Amino acid sequence: MTVLADALRAFHREHPGVRLSVRENGSRDLASALLHGQLDLALAARPAGYAAPAAH
Repeated sequence: MTVLADALRAFHREHPGVRLSVRENGSRDLASALLHGQLDLALAARPAGYAAPAAH
């Protein structure tokens, strides 16, 4: 198993009433969705030369 899968499994055991949705996408798309309130959390790598937009 991966570190992320293990962490998600442990979280679910501790918080069974919380619903999680996992979305896989490119870092830029995840950053945009996060800034537009479509995601609460994003795990992403910052591409070389990418300047993150300012948070609102």
